[in-house]
Amino acid sequence: MRKANEIQYFLVGATWGNHDNTNDFTKNGIWKSGFDIKTDKNISVIEKMSPGDRIAIKRGLGGRNPNISIRAIGIVKGIDLTESKAIVYVDWILPKIKNRTVKSKGCYGTSHGPYLKSKNNDRDWINEAFSL
Repeated sequence: MRKANEIQYFLVGATWGNHDNTNDFTKNGIWKSGFDIKTDKNISVIEKMSPGDRIAIKRGLGGRNPNISIRAIGIVKGIDLTESKAIVYVDWILPKIKNRTVKSKGCYGTSHGPYLKSKNNDRDWINEAFSL
């Protein structure tokens, strides 16, 4: 259970089909779901995001690799669920991360979270994935 004022951590994808949107998202201070808001299976994860929470763009490493790469880290500023696709406004603190690989913990789909440091099994992984 989330403690009052506890920061939540979310992992999101940025690849739509074969196009990687990471640079577009970080340049424009957003993250956007690639799915229509009415049919997006991940909308319940996005609805849990709040200003001040942390967000990271991740990418799978392909094949049977049990790890993911962390590509960008930011702070959620706001969420807009009124458009056809959910838009999260982000202050991208680290917009271009190279060579950061962490265990996937099953985070291969579009949106994952919230993860909390108060959960002992998440603390070390969060620190590894989200450290500035």
